[in-house]
Amino acid sequence: MFFLKSLFLAAYGLTALVLTLLAAWQLMQGQWAWISPLLVWLPLWGVSIKRYFGRSLEQGDERESGVMALALAGIGLVLMTGQRDAVLWWSLGGLFALLFYLFLVSRLSLGVREDRGQVDALSSELFLDKEGRQVSAEQRGVRLMLFVHSHWNPHARIAMRELLAYLQSGGEVSASQCAIIFAESIPGWAKSAQDMGCHVWYDRDGGGCQRLGLWLRGGSACLPGPEHALRPALALLPAVDKSQRSKSPPLLFERSLNFRQPPTLRELGPRIERLLERG
Repeated sequence: MFFLKSLFLAAYGLTALVLTLLAAWQLMQGQWAWISPLLVWLPLWGVSIKRYFGRSLEQGDERESGVMALALAGIGLVLMTGQRDAVLWWSLGGLFALLFYLFLVSRLSLGVREDRGQVDALSSELFLDKEGRQVSAEQRGVRLMLFVHSHWNPHARIAMRELLAYLQSGGEVSASQCAIIFAESIPGWAKSAQDMGCHVWYDRDGGGCQRLGLWLRGGSACLPGPEHALRPALALLPAVDKSQRSKSPPLLFERSLNFRQPPTLRELGPRIERLLERG
């Protein structure tokens, strides 16, 4: 299932690129009606690229209202001009693909036979650091853990940028108490977190993340980066003695069932601060 979703995302991006080139050529020929399919296909593709490479901390709302508004404007323009040729079919196809992405592809609902995961022993779960050594939260004194969906996902990069902004603002948790977890390998764009002093780990075979109910087999198979992905999650661990930490469940464990809406410190920050104050 997740393989098919990643295949759709790869096909969507390629189709948007082809449509952009085709529409640009048609516009140079004076065929102004081709603005309509551009309004349907291009905004989501462009916004995703901007989010991936930019500095914004805005995730966008669940329905991508701005993108959807432009798509509906494109469809309305087609209907107003009475187009019944390729312009209409490209526009309708783009609207269907956008709705399919927003309401099905980006959702990561738990399957009927899928393990919900056990998080009580999260602090003792073993991951690998950049040198390939086995590490755990209790060994490194980690209190805040961010599980990242995938290398290619712009919302994952925004979640990490938001974490770094939180650390720079002087939050209750220091960089050395934070760990960012990836599936299979660490991307180059995580270097900024490493430079700040955060722990950046990965789960090569997915054993730990499977026990936590976060492993998505084939979730990135057709996209840049490793083959598998993770459900986005955020965990806050208690500050207790090392001898007791592995027996203490997380103070907070939030996971998202939509990779476009990962748990963020903007949303959970006040709750985390209250839990930290209690110790």
